[in-house]
Amino acid sequence: MKVLLNIWMQPVYARLNLHGIRALVVLALTVPVLSQVLVFALESFNGSSFSFKVYGLVLLISSGGILAILFYAWFIMLVMNVGLQYSPANARFLPGLKRYMQAALLLPIVFAGVVATLGFGLISNKWGCLPFFAVSLFFSFFALTVRSQWAVVPFVLMFQLPSYFTSNSGHNPVLLIQSYTGLSADWQYFVGAILVLVISQTWLFSVGDDAHFKMHQQALKVRSGFMGQRAQDGAFALSFAIIYFQVMRREIQNVFKRNTNHLSLVKFAFGPKTHWSTLLLQTLAMSAAAVLFLYLVSLISNKKADFWEGFGLGFGASLLCMILFMQPFIFLIQVFYAIYQTRAEQSLVCLAPLAGPRSLVDKTFSNFLYRQFAVFYGLSCVAVFVMALQFAAFDWKAAALILGLACLFPLIVAIPADHAKMKTIHDHPLMKLIVISLVTFVAFGASFFFVPLIWVFAYAVVIVAMTSIFLVRSHRARARGPIFPVGCAV
Repeated sequence: MKVLLNIWMQPVYARLNLHGIRALVVLALTVPVLSQVLVFALESFNGSSFSFKVYGLVLLISSGGILAILFYAWFIMLVMNVGLQYSPANARFLPGLKRYMQAALLLPIVFAGVVATLGFGLISNKWGCLPFFAVSLFFSFFALTVRSQWAVVPFVLMFQLPSYFTSNSGHNPVLLIQSYTGLSADWQYFVGAILVLVISQTWLFSVGDDAHFKMHQQALKVRSGFMGQRAQDGAFALSFAIIYFQVMRREIQNVFKRNTNHLSLVKFAFGPKTHWSTLLLQTLAMSAAAVLFLYLVSLISNKKADFWEGFGLGFGASLLCMILFMQPFIFLIQVFYAIYQTRAEQSLVCLAPLAGPRSLVDKTFSNFLYRQFAVFYGLSCVAVFVMALQFAAFDWKAAALILGLACLFPLIVAIPADHAKMKTIHDHPLMKLIVISLVTFVAFGASFFFVPLIWVFAYAVVIVAMTSIFLVRSHRARARGPIFPVGCAV
């Protein structure tokens, strides 16, 4: 048991040693507090008296959600560590290594399946092994992606089987097996979960030299992403930066022809991940993949036209609008990774004599990031406008979209941060600003139960105005000292 505890604690120790517990504490406290604020607003609107049962239930649900997120993140790092540490050579030198590694992955999956079964049974008052089978299948296929990314394909296909069996009840394997063997559906799900666990773990740890090398490289790539290290982009990833490279080529040609305005090339030190075209092309590719997925699902539907017109198009359009709505948030997450990963390029730019003084370099970098945020925030405005037009009347959904759009704007304050003092990828104020934006959204949104919805426009003006004032003051304060390159003030 001591060996298993050491394996399980490795992700925890790595997280504490690298980033500390500040983000975990903020996450663990914010969601329960916001849940209590929301239930207070709902209870006050309904005129209900205080009830420990309601508040305790909401607190329990929010705390359970946080624990589920932390458990999932921990399992991700655990799988990554197993992929890095296990090899056939190590298994020969360390007795029982394979057995301990398998147990270290199996026990958390079984634990999650049992908890899901108990939780589903308590909530729905219907006890069965289907939650255990679904959780075991989900975690097992995720573990298999460390060895091969193609494990995602059967994972997606298997989750489409229920819709096919529902529309073709005569081919439902659960009913067929029950008719031949007499096993109930719950026993079949239980046996299926055991088979999934045994087969997945056997295949995961039966690796040869070539398969182990690929698994090790995949685990290294995942760990590099967690630690904010630069990963080597492949041809597929670079294909999304085709517009960025064309713009960079044209800028370089203009500079060489005119031999002026060398400062315009400074912005390319951040790489393609910070340019609007790269993230937008990725979004369009995700949307195209979602449309293709829905089309494949519609092929196994009895009423193909009804499915596609009634669900497929509506779901696809809503998904695209919501992704576009979240573009500023996604951009800022990617931009801080890119800023930290390109700190060497920023240092070289600041040392280049033709780049000019550091103050101009800092100004160019900051203005470039402001322009990119403006592009993505404009896309969010368009997405909200399109979604609002779909509503027949101005209701709480439209008000929530407008308030959410306004609460995204304070995230821009993360751009004029003190990048020169960044030691790690997590040394930036984005987490704090996300909490502030979330609290602002909940606080103003809760007031909709007491005031007219039209007040949301006044809320939006106040949020944008206050953010603009704070942004100008923060930008002027940062401009007095060095902002880039990352780590120069450490």
